[in-house]
Amino acid sequence: MQTKKTISVRELKDLVDSKKALIIDSRNPMDFNGELGHIKNSINLSLAEMIEKSKWLEDQNVPVCIICNGGGKSLREASILRSKINVPVYSVAGGIISWLLEDFDVE
Repeated sequence: MQTKKTISVRELKDLVDSKKALIIDSRNPMDFNGELGHIKNSINLSLAEMIEKSKWLEDQNVPVCIICNGGGKSLREASILRSKINVPVYSVAGGIISWLLEDFDVE
C-alpha cells in the first residue's frame, strides 16, 4: 500500500529527468498554456478526465504525479485517483509555484 502522498518539486524533477513518471497538470487549460507555463511533457487533465482515463494511466506502469497551482487541489485529486488505480499517485507539494521558485524549466 502506498504510504507517501506528496512529493517535493525536487523529487519530481528527478523523476522528470529520469522519465520515470507521468506528470498530470490539473490546472485549467488557460492556466496550463498561460504565463506560468507547464512542465515539459506534462498532460493537462481535469479530475473527471483522470478518472475516465484511469485504465490508461495505470497501464503506463509509472507513478502518476499531479501538479496544480499551489498544491491543494492536486492533494484532493491524488487522494481520489489513488483509490481508482494501482500505481503510486502523488500530489506535488507547492504546485507549479514551487517548481518555478526552484527555477526549473517550463514551456
